[in-house]
Amino acid sequence: MAVEETEYVQVASLPELEDEGRTVVSSDGQPIALFHHEGEVYAVDNRCPHMGFPLTRGTVEDGILTCHWHHARFELEEGDTFDLFADDVQTFPTDVREGEVYLDPDPEPDVPPATRRRNRLADGLQENISLVMAKSVIGLDEEGEGFYTPLETAVNFGTRYRAMGWGRGLTTLGCMANLHEHVGGRDKRRAMFMGVREVADDSAGEPPRFQQYAFDNRDLSKSRLKSWFRNTCEVRDA
Repeated sequence: MAVEETEYVQVASLPELEDEGRTVVSSDGQPIALFHHEGEVYAVDNRCPHMGFPLTRGTVEDGILTCHWHHARFELEEGDTFDLFADDVQTFPTDVREGEVYLDPDPEPDVPPATRRRNRLADGLQENISLVMAKSVIGLDEEGEGFYTPLETAVNFGTRYRAMGWGRGLTTLGCMANLHEHVGGRDKRRAMFMGVREVADDSAGEPPRFQQYAFDNRDLSKSRLKSWFRNTCEVRDA
């Protein structure tokens, strides 16, 4: 999708960014991290999508941005995560004009927010990651899908992937679904999260082994992919 020039805003001086390597700018109150890496300028949300640690305090090496709190890693250009316990970090298109750095502070999302939340809920169930499931349930509730979507997703997952069939996870989910209309506020979210989490825990370790998503960046060199593969082997993620 083409981006109009008027959507870009000037945020930094290129010579200063080259000297510092990184900086934090703000657009409409949103902190954005700028990085100068391998001759290119990259912009990402400065809040790590895992738990909010400032990404400018992290490390950039071989095109990988690593958060220094829990070591979540991100492909710098497109923001895709190497580690599913985190999430993809928001990136912002950049442009350099006459020594000044410009960026689009409000890029069009790749998928609607509700779809993204549904996908992340599925990730949380597949990998049995409580934080991912909790954030997904909360996000779906904010999108007006706080009951049926988590319920349907967890039922489909539990009935398909638990080898021994119906178990305590699906029973707990049913109990929480029955309680949903009788509690208020945050307790609705808590009930759905507890049910979803129990389904994931009850199905953990069952086949199949779920594959991670492919990166959006299709312009990566063979040498870079080889380097990343070796890195993931060394940290036992391959």
